[in-house]
Amino acid sequence: MPPRPPPHLAAAVLLLIFATGTTGHTCSTPPSPCPPFASTPPFPFSLSPGCGHPSFHIKCATPRATISINNLTFSLLRFEPNSTSLLLSPQPADTTTTHRNCTPSRPLSIPTKPINLSASPFHVSDSSCSRLSVLKPCPPPNLPNCSHCSWQCKLIKDPVQLLHESCGSASTHPQLSEQGCQADILEFLDNFLTWGIEIEWDENQDTYFSKCKDCQSKSGVLKYLHKHQPTISTAAEAAKALTSTKSFCNEILILSSINHPNLVKLHGYCSDQRGLLLVYDYVPNGTLADHLHGSKSLYRKGSLKWQVRVDMALQIAIVIEYLHYSVVPPIVHRDITSSNIFIEKDMRVKVGDFGLSRLLVRDTERVWTGPQGTPGYLDPEYYRSFHLTEKSDVYSFGVVLLELVTGMRAVDQRREKREVALADLAVARIQMGLLEELVDLDLVGDGEAAMAGVAAAAELAFRCVAADKDDRPDAREVVAELRRIRSRTRGVVGPARSSNSTNHVVPES
Repeated sequence: MPPRPPPHLAAAVLLLIFATGTTGHTCSTPPSPCPPFASTPPFPFSLSPGCGHPSFHIKCATPRATISINNLTFSLLRFEPNSTSLLLSPQPADTTTTHRNCTPSRPLSIPTKPINLSASPFHVSDSSCSRLSVLKPCPPPNLPNCSHCSWQCKLIKDPVQLLHESCGSASTHPQLSEQGCQADILEFLDNFLTWGIEIEWDENQDTYFSKCKDCQSKSGVLKYLHKHQPTISTAAEAAKALTSTKSFCNEILILSSINHPNLVKLHGYCSDQRGLLLVYDYVPNGTLADHLHGSKSLYRKGSLKWQVRVDMALQIAIVIEYLHYSVVPPIVHRDITSSNIFIEKDMRVKVGDFGLSRLLVRDTERVWTGPQGTPGYLDPEYYRSFHLTEKSDVYSFGVVLLELVTGMRAVDQRREKREVALADLAVARIQMGLLEELVDLDLVGDGEAAMAGVAAAAELAFRCVAADKDDRPDAREVVAELRRIRSRTRGVVGPARSSNSTNHVVPES
């Protein structure tokens, strides 16, 4: 079983504020065990109110976790990541009262009332309905005393009534296959429920999801970096306003479908009259911009040696490669910046802020969309043509790589007009053979091998920020080149490895 997360784990949150005085709480780690989950239940499941999706609130129990829908309790037998279906089995009924003289004395999975999923975001799958629709009792049916066991009599006569109106009556279903009659309908239904019924989540019936669809009508979003205490008011200094709550919805849809150790992990979201909330792991060591530019007194400028910087560059590139080549359809982040790259205590990176991300659907020849991004990182060809490709992320990464090489900001109004954008400044200097004027002075003392790596990284960045997207390398080429640079910097010569894997890069000791 994977180790539990550290007890000091906090969260980073996106919050749309409509009223003050909001309080928070910590989302709990499950007791061990909590099958079918091997570790903390993933989003959208939750163990505490306000965590995850409210319709997926579970309780850890033996032998299976339980979930309640419309006051009926089910054992969760199986779930598939990135699937909308669950396999559930009703909790055994109390046979000492309601089932007396109506059913065998052993516990049955048959509830004492129909399984009613109306007014919930779930419905019974067609496959489960079809299994009941072909069920028929052998004539004459073996009925108990119907005056005392009316519910059992109804089930024997019309087994589909077990699932309320989710499946309709047996007469409304085609006979999908020939099936012999069943002498003991109740025993069949008991086995049917014990093995589990498949239910599916329907986003169109989910009031919480509909709020997300309507979020463009809201007025704005605040981003908070939630510190060690779960009280929103303590994190006000880290607030960052977003221009549209469409990004709130976008992050939920994107981050809930991908998984990579160098991406921020979405634990869930909350939605009520007070606002909208996204909950992430708290990344405790600031952003890459903080470390490179000394934007906060907590982080001293120049503290990053070249070996650490090239490790970070490689991790970022591997994330981009994952988004472009391992995810279907591919994802373009559209906002790769040093401020959206978060640093763990061990200096590993986490790429975040997917509010502007877009899916690239391959059955269309091109993706046309209004240019969005951060000044200084925005692909100029995308800005001119409105044509979005993966190479737009490569351009943004090239600017981040230039920041790692130079220690300069992507945009600095204090520089001359033609050099306000770091990409313009770097391209001009490199074309004139003046690379030494660009290199961060804090790197000069790192040795000859490091300086050779810096020069190679600057050349790679130069290619990434080419004006024509066709002159830029793709993410796979960037990863391969950075692996070569990293190996030379460390004095390790070996073949470059192409990577679509989800393994993060851990700096070697």
